[in-house]
Amino acid sequence: MSIASIPCAATLGELVHDLGGIPADRVRLHPYPGAATEADANSFVIPRILGFVIQPDALTRMLPANVREPDVSFTRTSRLPNPLPQIGGWCPDLCVDVLSPNNTSADMLNKRQEYFGSGCQLGCEFDVEARTNKVDTKPAASRELTQTDTLDGGGVLAGFTLPLADLFRTFDDGLRPLPSP
Repeated sequence: MSIASIPCAATLGELVHDLGGIPADRVRLHPYPGAATEADANSFVIPRILGFVIQPDALTRMLPANVREPDVSFTRTSRLPNPLPQIGGWCPDLCVDVLSPNNTSADMLNKRQEYFGSGCQLGCEFDVEARTNKVDTKPAASRELTQTDTLDGGGVLAGFTLPLADLFRTFDDGLRPLPSP
């Protein structure tokens, strides 16, 4: 949905209607609905000059010489190579994966072993269908959070929190068809 597709609403009720009837307490006015940019999505990291957030499908280098594509990753500023290579020449501090129907337990274990063997400090594995998030601090050391829990950034992103109910609700809203004009 782009800002061009959201008419200028005169009231909050009109705006909520134009956004497909989502609850008003979920509407952020800054940035205005439909006007969010990549910088807005990094609003926790950028102002604090914490590091570098990489979006889905960006290649990052793992040991021994493999590349992986976490769905989202974060690397602290102190670990970024200078100059930055074309393909990520480092393993991020945080690797996030969203399970797809094709992922197997063995595949995800292999990823975690590669991530942590290459220098990753925190892994997150979201299962949208089950409404869970597995948080890993080692390949075999994990804790499972449910949608009633709040994810935190641990020692990698100190102070970062994300209520999983909000995350899963946002995902659900993205699957709903837009109302007909």
